[in-house]
Amino acid sequence: MAQRYQNVMVAIDGSKEADLAFVKGVYTALRNESKLTIAHVIDTRALQSVSTFDAEVYEELQVDAESLMKEYEKRARDAGVTDIHIVIEMGNPKTLLARTIPDAENVDLILVGATGSMPLNASWLVLHLSTFSAMQKSIYWS
Repeated sequence: MAQRYQNVMVAIDGSKEADLAFVKGVYTALRNESKLTIAHVIDTRALQSVSTFDAEVYEELQVDAESLMKEYEKRARDAGVTDIHIVIEMGNPKTLLARTIPDAENVDLILVGATGSMPLNASWLVLHLSTFSAMQKSIYWS
């Protein structure tokens, strides 16, 4: 019998690879009749080089993220997903997507798009958290 998921999380960054992961996430949520958590992390590490704090930059990034997430939420609803939760956070994407958000949202499956900086051949990566719980969710990305 195939494993059933209660809460599928897809990490969205606007890339083609993230979009492929989203499509797979929608399909998985529909097949499992599960909640779909759509997560976006604004990487504040890139903003640390700015010598002065500019609240306007952060506000603009937040507005852009909200717009992006509304598009993905609409696509998921149009596909038939009814239980959708949107998460937008600021910080380190590796930590937030691998630990903080999944723990807070009780996620049991994560789908993320592979990027050029990650040595993966697949266009998306699936993390089954039940498998990682035995390893204390030790997920490391290079």
